[in-house]
Amino acid sequence: MFCAHDTAALAENGRLNKVSGVLGAFAKIMSAHRGEVMCSVTTAKVSLTYLITNFLLSTSLTPSTVSKDMSWMEISTAL
Repeated sequence: MFCAHDTAALAENGRLNKVSGVLGAFAKIMSAHRGEVMCSVTTAKVSLTYLITNFLLSTSLTPSTVSKDMSWMEISTAL
């Protein structure tokens, strides 16, 4: 465990500017010792409006030719 004695040793040797690096390295060592694994999770949320707009842009349909009340079956037959 990193303690006051370690900080005192850094101060005595004129290395107080290195404290953040030492603490970062200590945290990494302790994390590895505990078996922790770093990971990054990325999620995406796509709106229905975005999906419909891109679908319409990829077809010959335009938003003005599609009624809000049309079903997907009616849209697919209009293609």
